[in-house]
Amino acid sequence: MEAYAVNTYLKMFNVLNHFKTWKSSKVKKMIPNIAVISATDGNHEKFVPWVAQIFGCKCVILIHEKVSTTRENALKVYGAQMIRARKNYDESEKLTQEKARNNIWCVISDTSYEGYTEFPKYVMKIYEVNTYEAVIQQNVKPTHVFLQTKAGNLAAGVTVNLFRNLDYAPRIILAEPENTDCWVQSIKHQKPVVCEGILDTYRAGIACGTVSWVAWNILNKTIKTSINISDLYAAKAMRCLKFCKESEYPIEAAASATASLASPIISVNTPALNQKLKIDNKAQILIIDSEGNTDPDRYTKIISNELLSET
Repeated sequence: MEAYAVNTYLKMFNVLNHFKTWKSSKVKKMIPNIAVISATDGNHEKFVPWVAQIFGCKCVILIHEKVSTTRENALKVYGAQMIRARKNYDESEKLTQEKARNNIWCVISDTSYEGYTEFPKYVMKIYEVNTYEAVIQQNVKPTHVFLQTKAGNLAAGVTVNLFRNLDYAPRIILAEPENTDCWVQSIKHQKPVVCEGILDTYRAGIACGTVSWVAWNILNKTIKTSINISDLYAAKAMRCLKFCKESEYPIEAAASATASLASPIISVNTPALNQKLKIDNKAQILIIDSEGNTDPDRYTKIISNELLSET
């Protein structure tokens, strides 16, 4: 997947087609004066400094106070300048926009907002890789698809690709932390709703209180159900993947990604929800886990029940 994603990412910026231009002496002199900036601590933000490192331009990544030192160090490997913002992802995104305006830097974000919609569309193309592997390569025909959400670009990218490659419309269910359920609230009120406050969850990668403009315009027309998942159930899903006896290999999934697995677990144990989602013994459920064990220390604490005690 990584090689395919990298290739897709480079193609979107016309890098593969115009690599000779990038290597020209004239362009080389310009690149050190270019700076890109992005917020949060997810997979997208690893691509940004990686590409910046290849071409030699400056890269600044903002992370919020809940992001672990382990994840911060993983971004530093690619030469990014790290800035830690207060509070949550939404605050780091606001600071990103401010610094970009003040310094004339280029924002490359995986969310979108008024006046900033072009780059996020490119980022959504990367998220289509997950669907390509599952639906095209593995020939999966899901009836239900469970997707974790942050701002919503991953879910939107996957949804677009599913509708493009399938001759029917599967039921798509969004899942997000219960303390940052901007999609649950937005779908309920049929308009973008901002969740404010602490937005406290150990799933830092999806601790987002504002929906993406681009994602909203796509998902608002296609999604009927969004579920908020407690940290407790996300932790149970992580242990389920790690210790599942039916699996040939243990799966180490990040806390941010397991909301998509926790959702059907809750559903099958909640008759009313199960009936609403129309999940029966003929259902083919697709769960997309977009992140592995990227923070070993925190992962171990969750799996061993140190970080979040079951009640």
